[in-house]
Amino acid sequence: MTRIILYFAVLSVFTTISYCQKLRPLQRKPQNDFSFSNFVKQSFYYLNVKVLARSFENNPVLCWLKCLDVLSCFSVNVASSKDSESKFWCELLVTDKYNAPDKFLPNSSSHHYSISSFHVINIVFSVSQFQHYEPLQYQHRNIIVYHSQSQCEQIPCLHNGTCLPNYDDDTFTCICAVGYIGARCEKVRIITLIILLYKNRCLLACYSALGMEDGRIKNHQITASSDFGPMYKAYFGRVNQVDLEKAKYITMVATQGRPLEGGSWPGYYQWTKTYAVKFSDDGNNWADYSEGGVIKIFSGNTDSETVVKHDLVEPIKARYVRFLVKSWHNEPVMRVELYGCEP
Repeated sequence: MTRIILYFAVLSVFTTISYCQKLRPLQRKPQNDFSFSNFVKQSFYYLNVKVLARSFENNPVLCWLKCLDVLSCFSVNVASSKDSESKFWCELLVTDKYNAPDKFLPNSSSHHYSISSFHVINIVFSVSQFQHYEPLQYQHRNIIVYHSQSQCEQIPCLHNGTCLPNYDDDTFTCICAVGYIGARCEKVRIITLIILLYKNRCLLACYSALGMEDGRIKNHQITASSDFGPMYKAYFGRVNQVDLEKAKYITMVATQGRPLEGGSWPGYYQWTKTYAVKFSDDGNNWADYSEGGVIKIFSGNTDSETVVKHDLVEPIKARYVRFLVKSWHNEPVMRVELYGCEP
């Protein structure tokens, strides 16, 4: 598997760049001097997700660079060979193979490139040192190629857990398979039987959507402590505090970021990275959702579109549910769904 990092900057052949720190895997400053990312090649694979833009390029590297200039691009598909006009087709994608593993498929006509983590210490180089690489230019920026590794490529999540990379701070989150918990899904969920017989009720089939997405939960049932303005009401995102109008069992929660719409304004690329949940019977007295006596901080999203679900290890029975955003990307925005059943 080829690992490639590309850097580009407005530099002369005499310019020297020095780094003595760990860099993020992705830094976008398309209108400024310096941007970089690390793309990992998966030969003869195709990610079948929403395409932001398509083009034909003389070199696959130019496809990667276009991805860096689009704030919502997190991976690319590129033709495995040139067409009759010596061009490679290029697709900029809204997510990556980690967030959509079921849509990552073998394909004899394409290669897939996803963003990887980047670790570098005391690298000092000048552009003139890299003259043996094929010279490429993109919007007057020089391209330098280097090698690295990926955290999610190392499969850190155990027991078939899914690794979701966070490109902002070079971390990852494991979404565990049923029956496992822990930062790396290393622990067996020993209270599975308690879930199934919670308070003498079998909750095995208690995983129906309660109506945030399909509208059964009405706008007047959704409130927020504050909003940005009339175009930013809580019910537009179906989020924040929900009144189910009567007590229900809640066994799972799910979140998404802000929908990709309205062009390329960077404010639209927003999602919640971590959050907590409170619940109440009367809307006045609130309890924190906890697991094992510890307040649970849920891992949220790493892009705008992927749905991230979490089973509630200790199901709750409540009329009111409140979501408390702890950290976010660009703005604290989230879409949510609740899952459960009638008592």
